[in-house]
Amino acid sequence: MSNKPLFSIILPSYKVESYLEDAVSSILSQSFKDFEIIIVDDASPDSAGVIADSLSEKYSFIKVIHHEKNLGLSEARNSGLLLASGDFVFFMDPDDVISPSLLEEVKKALDKQMSQVVVFGLTEDYYNSENQLCNSVEIVHSDSPLFLSTKEEIRKEMLYLEKDTLLGYAWNKVYSREYLVEHSLSFETVEFIEDIVFNINVFKNLSSLVVLNKPLYHYIKRVNAGLTSRYSPNFYSVHKRRVETLYNSYKEWNMLDRNVYNILGSEYSRYIFSSVQRNCDKKSDLSVKEQKAFIRSVYNEDFFNELIPNADSDSKAVRLMLFLLKKRSVFFTRAVCRLLDIIKNSFPVLFSKIKQER
Repeated sequence: MSNKPLFSIILPSYKVESYLEDAVSSILSQSFKDFEIIIVDDASPDSAGVIADSLSEKYSFIKVIHHEKNLGLSEARNSGLLLASGDFVFFMDPDDVISPSLLEEVKKALDKQMSQVVVFGLTEDYYNSENQLCNSVEIVHSDSPLFLSTKEEIRKEMLYLEKDTLLGYAWNKVYSREYLVEHSLSFETVEFIEDIVFNINVFKNLSSLVVLNKPLYHYIKRVNAGLTSRYSPNFYSVHKRRVETLYNSYKEWNMLDRNVYNILGSEYSRYIFSSVQRNCDKKSDLSVKEQKAFIRSVYNEDFFNELIPNADSDSKAVRLMLFLLKKRSVFFTRAVCRLLDIIKNSFPVLFSKIKQER
């Protein structure tokens, strides 16, 4: 292994003592070995930091950073980035695993076209409360790899990556460290959408991109975890920002067209329904009157009235959402979301399958 590795793999760790060793094991099993691992212990209250130190003692290419206090995902990743020495960085989540050929496939793509970012597909693995795999969904972007070398090509493709849910994640991409440093790119501390905010900034000046058509990353979703998650009153505002930032980017690039309205309008409608469904949850402590007032407030927003009336979808579920939103039906919008909340709490596996509707 060279002094300067090709890949720096950054794992921000917080409350992952049950998963960290499996994540690292999947890295150690890589067929391509030129990498370093940087584990950032973000003042985890469990034994994740101890496990990280133990791994570092065993393997010289594993480095550990310990935060004195919990700073959050974004700052943990930023700390890892400052220590990284590889030509490319990979921000892996410590409760996921990767396919043994991931780094080798990325290296082959870079040999064919040296690029600032490489995107790869993923498999969503759903585990039930007994930690049994109950469903898997592969998500890839195209039938063959894409090698793009102009800003215009990349900006056009960026919209369809978002449609396939492959733009927003940081962990299904490998980034040129030189490019990130050159453009002073780092993660912003913002609830829910730190990845997409980072990637929009990354893609703004991107002039070379590879998109691999293989599901090389295993995104592990524990469907029962959502039942214990806290309610956030900011869910709608931050996800609206996600869609609005993308919309404004295409507006700035003079690239607004029917596809932008359809794809971003469909995405925005899903976030509206997801927000209302969360408001229906008992954890929100919102009355029916307050839930309905929220829906009316959304209907009155300028962005809603600019995007939703012009949007359409080829998905039956999303088309129904758009129909209700265009009709401004407060009663039926809340009724559908209340039903979704019941399904989520009573049948979490079924709810996860409903959410897979793109």
